[in-house]
Amino acid sequence: MLLNGSLFNAFFRCNATAQMVVQAETGRILGANDAARAYYGLATDDETDRYFYDFDTHHPGVTLAELNLAAQGIEQTINSTHRTALGLREVMIHTCAAGNGPETLILATIHDVTEQMLRERTVAADEERWRSALGGSGEGVWDWDITSDQVTCSPRWTEMLGYGPHELGSDIREWLRLVCNEERSQVTTAYEKMLAGGAPRLEMEYRMRRKDGSHVWVLDRCTVLRLDTDGRPGRIISVHSDITGRKRIEAKLRSFNESLEREVQERTAALNRELRMREETEQQLRAFQEQLAALTEELCLAEERERRRLAAWLHDDIGQNLALLKILIDRLRERSPEQRSQIGQIAELLAATIGEIRNRTIQISPPLLQKLGLTPSVAKLAADLGAAHGFSVSVEERSPLPQVPLSLRSTLFSIVKELLINIVKHADAQSVAIVIDRDDAGISIIVRDDGRGFAVETLDEAVYQNSFGLFHVRQRIGLLGGAFCVESAPAQGSCCSIRIPLQAHTGH
Repeated sequence: MLLNGSLFNAFFRCNATAQMVVQAETGRILGANDAARAYYGLATDDETDRYFYDFDTHHPGVTLAELNLAAQGIEQTINSTHRTALGLREVMIHTCAAGNGPETLILATIHDVTEQMLRERTVAADEERWRSALGGSGEGVWDWDITSDQVTCSPRWTEMLGYGPHELGSDIREWLRLVCNEERSQVTTAYEKMLAGGAPRLEMEYRMRRKDGSHVWVLDRCTVLRLDTDGRPGRIISVHSDITGRKRIEAKLRSFNESLEREVQERTAALNRELRMREETEQQLRAFQEQLAALTEELCLAEERERRRLAAWLHDDIGQNLALLKILIDRLRERSPEQRSQIGQIAELLAATIGEIRNRTIQISPPLLQKLGLTPSVAKLAADLGAAHGFSVSVEERSPLPQVPLSLRSTLFSIVKELLINIVKHADAQSVAIVIDRDDAGISIIVRDDGRGFAVETLDEAVYQNSFGLFHVRQRIGLLGGAFCVESAPAQGSCCSIRIPLQAHTGH
């Protein structure tokens, strides 16, 4: 290069980049362009009195040695800190031999890289901070500079795989080789998509093979840190978290859930079987209840027919025979005056027997029950018993009763009669109240007295041991599908409640 050439001088003087011509052996400045004078704060007349290494704050001797190497034709790049008009600045100096005269000269081109160095130091400090943070958190990190194809791994990453600090190479294929065969294709596809510019980050879970042959589950969170000029990733960083413990827990949870689901299915199947059995049992029970209701209805009809037959037999056969016998005795009394008194007594006893048979005939099959219904028959029965045994009676029908079969009316009449007879035998009551009512569901009858009462807890024993009437009442009500309730206490009277459903007996 000719320093005195007009073309060089024009380029040198007008170049916006700071340049100096320096004597190789001594480092003396022989010339500086305007950009260099302004950068270093040099006056035009004092630049030749300065030495280039005077600006170096760190290693002036090294700078001089680098100039000598450049004089030998070995171009050098020197990084240093210089004193400038702006203060201390980071510079990068490119040196090369210039001129072919007897004196060896060096052309030094000075670039201010202070801002670049600050950015690089900031980036380096940030990297150091997050590397320290990740290292403290137990996360493994590998950093792939795609441009240089170099991989840097954190100690924690290699430790996670059971390797020493330098046992794994810096080739990306080393990492891919450690991914389990079953998941390598999936991982490769995801990273190829990222490298093609398809996604700035990815997150996935897969297994990697440890040095001892065991497997470690990792959560891989990869991020693109830098893009090249073509828009493709130039550097990516991946953070690996060891999630083996979590995967074990998940496996146990899956196993537990599967076991629980099997148990639920088994219990559900057993419950369904039980429900089916219960439904079958309920169907059988309903069928039995229907049969029982039909049998009860048939029994009531048979009982009513038997009452009528018995009443007819008492009235037509026994009653007529007794009436004829009374006529004969009356005639005999007229023919035998000497035995009139004894025959009169026989006639009176026979007349009382005929009256009793008539009353029993009416009670067995009351004509009112067939003609007027349940309530008038019950009222007549209660009035007769009250008059005969000295207690007052009230009968109330709160709602008109529906038309029910004669068999049901006869059965209800018999039940009320049993309760009234039980009062006559045991209660010593002064008054009896009977309430007959109905609603959409059934017929209710309440028989209440003010007699001596009894302890309800002794009712079952009394029913089975001392009172066939109450036992019979309970059994008949049960056959009708009804309910029988007794409320009583010593010296507080008794209240018997009867509830008979209508649907099975009326068809409504």
